Amino acid sequence: FRRKAYAEIEKKIFDGIHFNFSFPIKEYDDERGIEIIKTDKYGRSNNQWKKWQTETPCNLRVEDINLTGTSEALPYDFEVRIGDFVGSDSAATFVPIPNDPLHRIYEIKIPANFSIWNVTYPNSPEKMQTLIMYDKETFRSGEEDEQWGQIWDSSRVSIRFPGNNSNTNGLAQSYTLVFNKSQFEKDNPTIPPQPGDVYLFRTYRNPTAEDTLRFTVEGKEWNKALADEKMRNIFVVPDPYVVASTLQSIYELAGSTQRRVDFVNLPPQCTIRIFTADGKQVRKIDHDSPEDYGRYSWDLATEDGPEVAFGMYFFVVEAEGMDTKRGKFAIIK
Repeated sequence: FRRKAYAEIEKKIFDGIHFNFSFPIKEYDDERGIEIIKTDKYGRSNNQWKKWQTETPCNLRVEDINLTGTSEALPYDFEVRIGDFVGSDSAATFVPIPNDPLHRIYEIKIPANFSIWNVTYPNSPEKMQTLIMYDKETFRSGEEDEQWGQIWDSSRVSIRFPGNNSNTNGLAQSYTLVFNKSQFEKDNPTIPPQPGDVYLFRTYRNPTAEDTLRFTVEGKEWNKALADEKMRNIFVVPDPYVVASTLQSIYELAGSTQRRVDFVNLPPQCTIRIFTADGKQVRKIDHDSPEDYGRYSWDLATEDGPEVAFGMYFFVVEAEGMDTKRGKFAIIK
């Protein structure tokens, strides 16, 4: 490649570049290759996905993100955002039907201080429906529990959306986030997340029309000293070129060889000029090849078409950014 062409090549896809994309889709995978990211950029598992994105005194963390029953994996990234006060948002929960001998429950909307957002496309975040359940206090007992409407120890927050596996409210369920205190905090009072706190989790998923694939093409390293050394290795074969017969074909035919000489070890792009012994230019050749040390076959024809006469010839090879190579060869009968 020409030195000045590298920057242009790196801007676009060009002939000779190959891509091999591998996506996490698996055969017979109910989750369609969608997976919660629980590793670092080196592919090593760690606990960073459990922690809040913000500095916070909260001693709760996400112990699990799961799919249960008919829950559907969504190929998105989500944020849990904590508001200023209970009532800044709302969520659904379940409470028992009063005095029901069958202990049935029904769904109600409650004031909440958190919301969940689909942030896959940062310029157009989408707010999701949410459901919160408390495992330690399954049902509200009537008094104003401190935990009510907040993310608390042993609480589960589910993402809901309009979907195929919808309930009577027309909402299907996706991921459920389980919030617990760590084992080192289990004897300490619960400190819920604070206003402004954000929890983020991301997913591996197969590409969509909204995704952008980024890649880098590294140009070849330019070494002028090495390039100049290679220019000095340019020569002509055969030298001398001996014409066995004037009847020898100017074309490559079965059983016979073409009248020609080859310039070898050429850079990918260069100009070859051929001169007679008295300095008259008989041919200019623009060589353009993908090979680093290529070859060009000259059929001994002049610029005007007739073949050159027998004798001594000189050549000059020029390539941008490199030294000039000069040499000579002979054509004899």
